[in-house]
Amino acid sequence: MTTKDRQAWLEEQVAKTLQRIAGETDAKKLRSLHTNITAHPEINEDQRERLDDAVVTRLWAVAPKVARAVSGPKDGPGRIYLQKVLDELNAAYDLSGNQVGSHVKTGGDMLAGRLHVSVYISYKTMDARNLRLRWAQDLPDSDPRLELSLRHLGKTSTCTDLHETSTDGTAMAARYRAELTKLLD
Repeated sequence: MTTKDRQAWLEEQVAKTLQRIAGETDAKKLRSLHTNITAHPEINEDQRERLDDAVVTRLWAVAPKVARAVSGPKDGPGRIYLQKVLDELNAAYDLSGNQVGSHVKTGGDMLAGRLHVSVYISYKTMDARNLRLRWAQDLPDSDPRLELSLRHLGKTSTCTDLHETSTDGTAMAARYRAELTKLLD
């Protein structure tokens, strides 16, 4: 078998394995498959990444405890992104006036099970203006999104002044910084 034929055969095997993963409900089989994917000497990095992502996504759907053991917490990527944004802001601004604390928080939608992942950072002023940047993901196999909102929290109602959604992490971090600058002025 030529190298080109071998690559085509491997790609065909990857496609079949992806189909198998999508229907698998046995966590032990998925974990074993994850181990085999990691150790397989012939598949390339792209194939390995596609297979690994499929296994981890399926594990989150059928066995969250096993998925956490294999890939870490489901909100890990969101927490890492938001912590980086927060670290940059802490270096540039005095955030001691934040009425809700300057750390990455777990969202109520995640705690209540309405979203697969919901983590956020926020800044609340003394006059109850609240700026929030949230990393949200609806389902284990859906793409995450970033949501930026600015609200005035009143005693009897909430008024939303700004709500934007994007998948561009760099742009949303810049937007959050710009809105935070306005709040701090």
